[in-house]
This record gives sequence, structure tokens and C-alpha cells, in this order.
Amino acid sequence: MRQQRTGKTWQRTRLQNLVRHKAGSYYARAFAGGKEVWKSLKTSHFSVAKAKLAEFLKEHRERVSNGNGEVAAKMTFGEAAAIHLARRSSSLRPTTQPE
Repeated sequence: MRQQRTGKTWQRTRLQNLVRHKAGSYYARAFAGGKEVWKSLKTSHFSVAKAKLAEFLKEHRERVSNGNGEVAAKMTFGEAAAIHLARRSSSLRPTTQPE
């Protein structure tokens, strides 16, 4: 039986929230509400990963801060119903909409 080589799968980088897989791809790692969020940056170049990480963190912080109210992890039923009705009414023809 062959012995498997054990090695680290993830390598730390000099940037916080940026890790490198042993295959070479970079990943962003952030935390939201006590949960870990991972996203592949789909690049193996550090400079490109650095730029994509900044963009990901900006979008992630906007989602976490609940800027528009739609992406909140917790919302009331009334808020969800209002969002649903707004989306539904814009996608239906006027003759199809209920009264």
C-alpha cells in the first residue's frame, strides 16, 4: 500500500483574507455573521488576486452592512413580502396582474 504524502493544502499570503491553494489559485476568505465565506478569485497571479480581493471585500462589506435591505440574512415577513410583490409586479403584464 502506498503512503500518501501529506502537505499543506493552503498557503498564507502577506495579505489578510487572501490564501493560495497548493494548485496555485488564489481564494478570498472573509467572515460574515460568524460564518466563513470563501470565494475563488480565479487567478494564479498575485497582483490580479490583490485587485480582485479588494473588489470582493468591498462588495462583501456592502452586503453585510445591509445597505439596500434585500440581502439581509434576517428580515421580517413583511419586508420579504414587499420585495416579492415589487419584483412580481414588474415582471407581469398589466392584464395579468391581480387586482
